[in-house]
Amino acid sequence: MPRSPRGARVATALVGLVGVVLLAAGLRAWTTGADLAPSGLLPAAPAAGTQTQAVAPAPPRGTWTPRAPRIVSAPAADIRARVVPVRARGSTLLPPVDPARLGWWSDGAPAGALRGTALLTGHAVSGGGGALDRMDVLRPGDVLTVQTAREELTYAVTEVMTLSKDVLASRSARLFRQTGPHRLAVVTCADWDGSAFRSNTVVLARPVSSRSHPAADTDR
Repeated sequence: MPRSPRGARVATALVGLVGVVLLAAGLRAWTTGADLAPSGLLPAAPAAGTQTQAVAPAPPRGTWTPRAPRIVSAPAADIRARVVPVRARGSTLLPPVDPARLGWWSDGAPAGALRGTALLTGHAVSGGGGALDRMDVLRPGDVLTVQTAREELTYAVTEVMTLSKDVLASRSARLFRQTGPHRLAVVTCADWDGSAFRSNTVVLARPVSSRSHPAADTDR
């Protein structure tokens, strides 16, 4: 994405979105196992420029335990960031103030849930230093790892899309659904125009595997 001198302001990833997200959260389907998605929330055709990959069935759950994500890594995009819980503030879901950290929407599904989307958001900074500055280089098939207090969960990217803020808001109930098979969604800002970010990049990923990782709450 274009860069401006260091010190440019950090743009917020999810402005104007949280009212729709909270509607999805109210379904709480990931706690009941019921798929309550109405037909109006079925996936729409991919937007122009969206990169997709066919989604294979999720692996057997094995020992996966739903827990708060603590660290997220994506080697293909040089991402490694601590994750902290965040909630809605007024009408906006904001990433952490520290641009090097990610926020996990704690009213939604946790990492490793049976159902629902675990939603992470973080800053992209025009001058560099944001946790998700290079997220737009991810491609379907790339790997994201999520460390919880006891496990390291592996997710494979299935879709990478850049959407205007209006389009993102209109699709948020589907993208961040709390029904259906578990997946991960990561959102940040995109399309810096010299004074503001005009769009958002959204990465969706499906669960692939897990392994015990008792030291997962340690950072570099």
